[in-house]
Amino acid sequence: MAMEENNKKELTAYDLMIGDWVRNCNGKNKRVEQILKIGVVLNYNGTYFFDDIEPIPITEEILLKNGFKKKMGGTFEMIYNTKCKYLIINYNPISGLLSANNLWFRANDIHYVHELQHALRYITDKIIEL
Repeated sequence: MAMEENNKKELTAYDLMIGDWVRNCNGKNKRVEQILKIGVVLNYNGTYFFDDIEPIPITEEILLKNGFKKKMGGTFEMIYNTKCKYLIINYNPISGLLSANNLWFRANDIHYVHELQHALRYITDKIIEL
């Protein structure tokens, strides 16, 4: 399902990283494999101009599938625990605020999957799956 034209966030090369999830003009979710000046290559299936791709909104289903648990008040929490790190990551889909351990990391205005991917890459090695 494509986003309404007036709500569509325009993506540019500066918004994306290799491995980011986006939606192509056929409504399929694809990973970015290469970023060019004119557009992106998705799963080596061809080049799409930036006008032909759109960001994927973060949904409850995506958060739950990726280890977040819904808390009271509409926030989601994920515990990231490895030998080297223990993080409690909270995400509020209304405000777009993501924080880790409540103090040392905060990211604002995260409403799309690629933005969540960027924040999680910064603090973890967590890979988002759709």
